Amino acid sequence: MSEEAAETAHVDENDPAARGLWFANVYDFTINYLTPNWIRRISKENRWCRQWWRHAEAHARLDALWRSFEAHRVSTDANAMAVWWRDFADPTMSSLTRMQGPFERCDGDTENGHVDTSDGLWVTDPPPRGMFMDERIVAASEFASYDD
Repeated sequence: MSEEAAETAHVDENDPAARGLWFANVYDFTINYLTPNWIRRISKENRWCRQWWRHAEAHARLDALWRSFEAHRVSTDANAMAVWWRDFADPTMSSLTRMQGPFERCDGDTENGHVDTSDGLWVTDPPPRGMFMDERIVAASEFASYDD
């Protein structure tokens, strides 16, 4: 077996570094895919915080949702994305946005610039600079270190 064939043989198709990520991080995923595709009217029953990254539960759940999305989008199963929406996105977003969810007490803390989005738009403010790194670069550099 040639060196090139041996190198190709050990690449795991499910390894994020090997397949590449569509989104740089959870923020990139949230503003460029999730919120444009999750169309709901904000109301007393459906709450959202434009600074969702200030809420630990929301941050953790959205990060898990992004990573699950990245895994499902490369699946060879034709149903993978439908399954992702049904089994991952729908329950996660329903849990996050319910009246008694993590944004329940997010009521317009204007002193810190943390305001409620009562206008009905699912807006996300930019996080502090440097809060999110480009996971594609991290994954690529980790993958490259395996070649050494």
